[in-house]
Amino acid sequence: MRKLISRRNFIRSVAAASSATIIGLSPRAIRPAEAQTQQFRDIPKLDGELLLDDASRKAIAVDASNIFNRIPAAVLKPGSVQDIVEMVGYANRHALKVAIKGNGHSTYGQSQAEGGIVIDSRALSAVHGPTAEGVDVEPGAFWGDVATATLAKGVSPRVYLSNCTAVTVGGTLSVGGIGNTSNHYGAQVDNVTELDVVTGDGRFVSCSPDRESELFNMVLAGVGQCGIIVRARIPLMPGPSHVTLHDLIYADLEKYLTDHLRIAADGRFDSQRGSMSRNKNGEWSFSIEVGKFFSPPDEPNLASLEQDLRLDSATAPVRMTYREYLFRFDARYARFLSSAASRAPSAHVTMWIPASATKEYLANILTLPPDLAGLPRLRIGDFLLLSTEHAPIHASDVQGSRRGPVVCSLAAATRAGGRSRSPLRDNGKQP
Repeated sequence: MRKLISRRNFIRSVAAASSATIIGLSPRAIRPAEAQTQQFRDIPKLDGELLLDDASRKAIAVDASNIFNRIPAAVLKPGSVQDIVEMVGYANRHALKVAIKGNGHSTYGQSQAEGGIVIDSRALSAVHGPTAEGVDVEPGAFWGDVATATLAKGVSPRVYLSNCTAVTVGGTLSVGGIGNTSNHYGAQVDNVTELDVVTGDGRFVSCSPDRESELFNMVLAGVGQCGIIVRARIPLMPGPSHVTLHDLIYADLEKYLTDHLRIAADGRFDSQRGSMSRNKNGEWSFSIEVGKFFSPPDEPNLASLEQDLRLDSATAPVRMTYREYLFRFDARYARFLSSAASRAPSAHVTMWIPASATKEYLANILTLPPDLAGLPRLRIGDFLLLSTEHAPIHASDVQGSRRGPVVCSLAAATRAGGRSRSPLRDNGKQP
């Protein structure tokens, strides 16, 4: 019998976004804008605010791409989950589109709803716990908030995004959520035990792998099409104490890919991601950042872990706390947000490439002159490998055959002179 690829299996490991689209909305106090009030009569009594002023509507009509600006008719700042329940029902009765938006890392207008309602999930950002069952998190909480709350108790979620914690939990769980530990644990959506969801018809439903499992599986990485996540229970592991990181440097693509696959498959490192970059002379270099978690005084022996690899050189190991490891890119991201570059149009793409096709595909891309490729300032980063136990598309899903070794994720970004010169897009996030 032919095996079909489920939407979740296809979409769930796309790099994290912070948006989702559905059909619903709600709040308590309405800030008037005369041109919009005709659409919003008989609003249910709510705990939050429904904002109709021009400034609020324009401010939320942006995302990380700076390409689309679809202005909604209203912005909901929910004061409770019940606000969302009420307003999803209201939106259904009045045929209004609804999108939910976190911190705006989507790149193709997914968190925008022109003429409809955008729910700002950041108004619901509580982190409850942790407990023995895990940590309960509202959709607008940043993953950095989760890290702070859980590390204070000596525990941690298994997967964080590779380069930013200022992304909402509801956003990444709506699209996948890939990180440096995903070759061990899968995507963030693979590490959820329970959800509270507001469905498209305005019902509040608690679901899990054992209760309302179809809804549970459709909402995780469902891009918001099957429901709005209003609470997630995330399982925890003992929080590592320290991390040792360094980069393995390669000049040869084949050696780089072979070693990438080998260490992803055998799991010798706790953290792994790769990147490729081209210098001003057009020469490519490749690196694998590898990390090992440990508790002093038991320092890891990196040399023994790397003796069978074919690297050309390696950077000096850097030792840091696990918290420093999780937050190490946040300052750089904050600087980016304060720069003019963050407001320039940009385009990004995330690809999933079977291991058997990766070398040929990359070899073709890397030999193209920059202008011919349409990517004058190409940077390929966050090259993440997943063992097929956690891969977003298994060989068995596609062909019904034996599982292959690995599936690779390739993320690319380009920006030139303040304008994108490539039609690349994705549901992921900008580093």
